[in-house]
Amino acid sequence: MILSVEEKAYTFRDVMGLISNLKEHKGCKICLILNDEVIEEDKDEFRTYFEKVVDISLQFAPSAAECARIALAANTKTEKLLAENCVALGISNIRLIKKIERSTRRIEPMLRKFDEQVLKQAVQSLTLFGWSLYEPSKAPSLDYLRKRTGPDPFGIDKDKPIPEREAGWNAMLDAYRFSGFDEFDSVLLDGI
Repeated sequence: MILSVEEKAYTFRDVMGLISNLKEHKGCKICLILNDEVIEEDKDEFRTYFEKVVDISLQFAPSAAECARIALAANTKTEKLLAENCVALGISNIRLIKKIERSTRRIEPMLRKFDEQVLKQAVQSLTLFGWSLYEPSKAPSLDYLRKRTGPDPFGIDKDKPIPEREAGWNAMLDAYRFSGFDEFDSVLLDGI
């Protein structure tokens, strides 16, 4: 991976060498804030230099429940529903939770005149669609959600093998009680 600063390109080796030099020769204390999940290229090189240069490493990995508590006040029914849905899906990205919250806040005034279950379905769908849209590496794709019809009550195609990843998504979506994509969901997705 190449880091770019003012039109110059720096490798991990360059950056870690600078950090090591500042630490060893200048007595500097340096704090690195990294998202190591996004480092695709030169992962081995990164690990090698990281281990040589970094003395103390802390990983900040809050649970979905902790992230929901951080992101949402849970003072309203809608916020409580959103928090429950985020925890059920295992969403641990605070920025994503806030994006979904903004979507639910926009739709909430439009749905007040309807039954409470309509808002509940909207929050559930918006949470799932936001997760799928903004975290595609972790969530089922929107295309997969559109095609999903839910569990087959008659057991048709039971003998047909299901890929492991899809089986996991199906189990999660069944537990989440998302049976299928309807016209209301289509409108909500357009709103996102």
